[in-house]
Amino acid sequence: MTDKEKRNDEENSNGKGLEDTLNELGENMTKFMESVLEKGEELLGEAGLDDIFSPPGDDSSTGTRRDGRTNEAENPQYREPVVDVFDEENEIVIYVELPGIDEDTLGVHLHKNAIYVEAEADRDVFEKKITLPAEVVPEPAYHFKNGILKIQLKKEKTTSKK
Repeated sequence: MTDKEKRNDEENSNGKGLEDTLNELGENMTKFMESVLEKGEELLGEAGLDDIFSPPGDDSSTGTRRDGRTNEAENPQYREPVVDVFDEENEIVIYVELPGIDEDTLGVHLHKNAIYVEAEADRDVFEKKITLPAEVVPEPAYHFKNGILKIQLKKEKTTSKK
């Protein structure tokens, strides 16, 4: 008896075919997701799921971003830019690819041991948190040209105790 014949025998013996089983599975998944959404709304109260899952930098109640501009694109595409990090002797050098970005939409923020890069072009919103491999002086230098952002961070000088 071939494998196909064995499967057909099993399907006939329990009264359910593959299609019936898949339909039942789909119905159970739908019920499960509905119960998760109901429980989430119950736990969140008035905040609602939309407030929790709105994109970073967006105030969904007013339709404005943190920088005061309105969201022109109804469905922006959130993208993570390609990043190269080089840990050199006295500095950390980071290259971030941001195609189609104008420098005036670019934001670079240093916070503790991470640098945050955000920018937008048309319907693309680029966001990236880059964890730094060493402590740095909190004065990043950056240069942006032809869609490539170069960030240079001097490393903190460590003092050795004797």
